Order: sequence, then C-alpha cells, then structure tokens
Amino acid sequence: MVTERKGALNIYLLLYNAVQFVGWSYILSIFALYLQESGTYIGVWPYIATPLKIFQTLAMLEIINSALGFVPSPLFTTAMQILARNFFVWLVLSQYPETHSNIGLPMILISWTFSEIPRYLYYALNVLKLSPYFVTWSRYSFFIVTQPLGVLGEMILICSLLLKQKRDLLNPLNYTIIEYIMILSMLSSFYGLSPQ
Repeated sequence: MVTERKGALNIYLLLYNAVQFVGWSYILSIFALYLQESGTYIGVWPYIATPLKIFQTLAMLEIINSALGFVPSPLFTTAMQILARNFFVWLVLSQYPETHSNIGLPMILISWTFSEIPRYLYYALNVLKLSPYFVTWSRYSFFIVTQPLGVLGEMILICSLLLKQKRDLLNPLNYTIIEYIMILSMLSSFYGLSPQ
C-alpha cells in the first residue's frame, strides 16, 4: 500500500513538473519569437497572457504539495512566492494595461522563465533519480541573475503604478487612494518578507 501510494505520488510529481516545464518553455518560446519578429516586447502581452495565467495559477498546487508533505519545501516561503507571482499576474499585469509596455514586463518574463524552466526540469528528472550536471547547475546558478532581475522588474512595475495612481488621485474619497494604499502595502509586504 505504501509503495503504491509513493508510486502514485511520484507519477503525480513527475507529471506536474513536466507540464510546468513544457508550459514555461512555451511562454519563453512565444516571447522569444515575438521579440525576433517584432524587435520589441511591446505588444507581446496578448500572446503570453493566457499561458502565463494558466501556468502561474497551476503553481498554486505547490502550496498544497508543501502543506501535504508531498515535497520538502517550506510552506510559508512557498506560499509567499507563489502568491506574490499570482498577485503580479492577476492583479497587476491583467488589470493594468499600461504594464504591458513597461520595461518591467520583459524583465519579469526573462526572470520567471529562466528560473522556472530549469527548476521544473530539475524536479521532474529528480523524480526519475536523474541529475544531469548542466540541469543541476542551471537550477542553482541562474537565480543569481534571475532573482535580482525579477525583483527589479516587479518593483519597476509597482512603482510605475504607484506614480500613476498618485497622479490620478482626484479627491480623498476617490477609490484610487485605496488602490494606491493596496499597491504600496503589497510592495512593502512582498519585499519585506522576501528571502534575504
């Protein structure tokens, strides 16, 4: 019974990580092809919006995986990272079209895809008890560049929204002040709690 359960868990983890690897690779390929064909990142959002929403939302399973003990990842850290990313996808990128032409967008796309592709490939191969050197090296080395790039891109997007919201404040009872405070709170909480 225990062996069957472990086998089913390994199949689930292999499938989950393989699907995420393919999904993030697809997002990167769309982005790269768009850049190659158009010469700019401006206008890429309609092409990457749906897959980005799908695969970033699918990552919510990682919180459940951690909570149920399927993986050894710490629950709080996993939840904060996944929720922060979903915040960006659903409440920043999806709600504010002006972010689609902001330099922060390609910064987070490059950061996220170059973080997630080796990470999910590493985890999928790990289930199979395989650990090619380049995959392991990529998994633990790319973040040296991708983490600061992603944080900078996220901060640029948030700060640009804060500046826009501040300009749009018409009166103290305007809902915009609530958005401004919410965005400012999210910025301080996500980056105040990010791993040092």
